Amino acid sequence: MMAAGLAAAALFGFGVLRWYDRRGLHRIPAETTPDKTAVPA
Repeated sequence: MMAAGLAAAALFGFGVLRWYDRRGLHRIPAETTPDKTAVPA
């Protein structure tokens, strides 16, 4: 039963991943304006 749940979760995860990639959505949005680098004290 545990293996069936793991397989179902993996199929669902890969399905959502494929759906995101096909729609052109980004899982982590890119920064438009990068922050200034930290200056050491």
